[in-house]
Amino acid sequence: MVLQLNTPSLDTLDPYKFEIMTRRRGHEAVLKALDVAISSKLASVKLNVVVIKGLNDQEILDFVKLTKDLPISVRFIEFMPFTGNKWDRAKMVPSAELISTIRAEFPSATRDLEEPNETARTWKIPGFMGTFGFISSMSDHFCSSCNRVRLTADGQIKVSFALASRPPCWSHKPPGLPLRSQRSVSSRSHAPRRQR
Repeated sequence: MVLQLNTPSLDTLDPYKFEIMTRRRGHEAVLKALDVAISSKLASVKLNVVVIKGLNDQEILDFVKLTKDLPISVRFIEFMPFTGNKWDRAKMVPSAELISTIRAEFPSATRDLEEPNETARTWKIPGFMGTFGFISSMSDHFCSSCNRVRLTADGQIKVSFALASRPPCWSHKPPGLPLRSQRSVSSRSHAPRRQR
């Protein structure tokens, strides 16, 4: 299997603000990883940006300008409620508001062709190498056309970020099989097979 796409997350282009938002250093490392992904000629490089009012919403145009010379898709994600993220509706910037801001600066921006079941609504500026898009989970959700299922690192199945997780995959174990054995069986059964 060959890696074909990469989707890093970077919510700010300001190194100082990066430390405030993530509570750790690493801004330069993310930019370096993005450069490596682009230079690797992957089929798709997407950059996710969660927009929070009063924190990084004034950087929107700077992110869009990245698509002028870089073959990436910047995807602006509406701030969504997660456990422990102190979500506040007042901090959520609707995608329609972002589109208005961008089109005021780039009036030639137009909607790009949409792929079936795509979660982001993509836009393009003529002459720019990349694209930008909006994942409007709060203001204009796309539940009826979404076909995504996510498996978290701790085994939780999520059909939507807005809904509670399902029980872990290994919770449906055969009677009498210890949890540790079930995890082992599960990981073995999904491990790639070696070619002989």
